[in-house]
Amino acid sequence: MNGSSSILRSRMSIILLFFITTLPSLHGQSMWTVGQTRKEVSVEFLSLGFNSDNFIDDMSGYSMYITGRLPFGEHNAFMLMLPYAHGEYPTYTTWLFTVNGQNHSTIGNVYLGVELVKPETGMTTNIGLFLPTIDKEKWTAIISGLFSDIDRYESYIPEFVSIAFRTGKHFNPDGGLGLRLRAGITGMLNTASQSNGGDSFEAMMVYAAQPTITAGAVQIVAGFSGRMMLTDGADLEDRVLHQAGIAGTVTLGPVRFGAYYRLPINDMLKTFMKSSVGGNVTLTF
Repeated sequence: MNGSSSILRSRMSIILLFFITTLPSLHGQSMWTVGQTRKEVSVEFLSLGFNSDNFIDDMSGYSMYITGRLPFGEHNAFMLMLPYAHGEYPTYTTWLFTVNGQNHSTIGNVYLGVELVKPETGMTTNIGLFLPTIDKEKWTAIISGLFSDIDRYESYIPEFVSIAFRTGKHFNPDGGLGLRLRAGITGMLNTASQSNGGDSFEAMMVYAAQPTITAGAVQIVAGFSGRMMLTDGADLEDRVLHQAGIAGTVTLGPVRFGAYYRLPINDMLKTFMKSSVGGNVTLTF
């Protein structure tokens, strides 16, 4: 029945609004991929495993990202990222009511930014802007995008302009054991705060620590990433998200292949998802 579907959609909208207003995130590239300052195009695919014990049964979703780098100067690059997400669940019937299935796809918020690299120190800085280009009516796709890559929540938050600053250092990136550390801050401007009842500005801190192993053309990355909401008065445990993951890349000439697997750490995230698995292919010119 349409009434039951509307009730379900309202419940999901409340869940989505909670995550939009309390738990946004990162920058224009997954923290589990290896970037270069050369001219390159990368395609990523992420498949999401929902927790059906607490979420909609048989809901499925995925997200995709096309990222381009155009170098300027000796070690810097302009970045452009086009996100895309799809989410769906089938029609199902209980002894009380029928819930109509939903099937949505949407382009996410386009990312424009710059990447500044100092190879002599291993430092990388990202400064970028997520433009509010997502279709806010495609709610199953939005949910799939948000949970499939919590490192890039800004890609799927409707009606927000996100300004992201990140800086990181890779210790011993050329071989053997290394360590990647990242930290930063994101400011989010609500372009429709009067209509959706949200705050006009949100801010959060992000952080990550990832040991690395590099051997020739192969690199393995493992560790965790997280974020903390700064403009919220809730308890600390309600203002943070953490995930763990492992990733690997191999470079064969101008082509680089990568795969990664991520798990939620804190209970809040475990409620909605089981895992996220993905891969990427990058062509360097």
